Amino acid sequence: MTFSKEEIRDLSLDQLTDDQLMDAEESLNGFASLFGKNWVLKYFGSAKATVFVLRLTSAWQDWKLVNNLEGAADLAAKWKAGFTEHGVLLEVQVAAALIRVNAEVQLFPSVGFRFADFRFRMPTIHVGWIYVEVSKRGMSEVMENAQHLLQKVANAAVSAMPKRHGKVALLRFLSEDETSELITWIGTLPDDGDRTRFKDYAYFVADPIETPADGEPNIFDEITPPKFYCTTLKSADGYLQKGTAGIQVTDDAAERILRSESEQLPKSGPGIIILDLTSVPGGLKDWGTLVAMRLQPNLNRRINAVILVTDLGTTKGPEPSTRVIEHPNPRNPFPNEIITKIKVELAK
Repeated sequence: MTFSKEEIRDLSLDQLTDDQLMDAEESLNGFASLFGKNWVLKYFGSAKATVFVLRLTSAWQDWKLVNNLEGAADLAAKWKAGFTEHGVLLEVQVAAALIRVNAEVQLFPSVGFRFADFRFRMPTIHVGWIYVEVSKRGMSEVMENAQHLLQKVANAAVSAMPKRHGKVALLRFLSEDETSELITWIGTLPDDGDRTRFKDYAYFVADPIETPADGEPNIFDEITPPKFYCTTLKSADGYLQKGTAGIQVTDDAAERILRSESEQLPKSGPGIIILDLTSVPGGLKDWGTLVAMRLQPNLNRRINAVILVTDLGTTKGPEPSTRVIEHPNPRNPFPNEIITKIKVELAK
């Protein structure tokens, strides 16, 4: 099944120029032939938006460049899970950006017994192959682990003080045993709901039920950005119960991500990690600080630079916002113009 011009006009709220409509028809039907029409519609969900059509159009132009590479079929197989799944979209964007500046790109090069996402070399810059890992997976795992912990604690907080808003500010990531210990403690708290601390695990306070999570005085000021939250609501015996838990994503999370991704990079050649922060709380500023703390002169030296990317999702189409954190003492240095070329292309 294909998309008609009328369907595309409807999906884009009839906001496309004639040239954009022509490009969109090629792009949406290109993806439909590759993954099926439902794959495209799944990205829209129940919404209609010009920006969604423009994103698909831009991605298709990138894919036409990457599709010519050996290994593109394996990349397409990963992409079949969904337009924004598994970080494939950003991988395609970065590879296409490099191809546009005449870089030679190879997908899934072997690194010992592992495989990097891709590697590239520039015809005018003689530093050999540069390996790249593009990660959304690592960020998703951080989110999932934090969400799992927060859900448990919020469920305990919701029942701690009937008709009150129980709030728990977690001071660090807890083990399963520590989480159980904290939940048991929450269940023994007195009815006054005053702010109190339990070991180095968390602070608890019970505020009026109508108080928002960040209402003053804000218990979550005890933790620094980037912060994740989880709020649970329950109705019992005719009244509302509410609990919120929050936690900071520490530099330990950044370290786990960098360590995991750097294992895909060779020790004997330069490497770049690109982290997809789309839909991740904190954004470029907060995560930039966390990553910079892990790129010290004697740490993670096989990483030349980390590029943080987040999709602003403006009406002009996909305009990734980027921040580059360069390693001060990489094992295999390369010229700064390589990073500059990538950043410029991604910003187009």
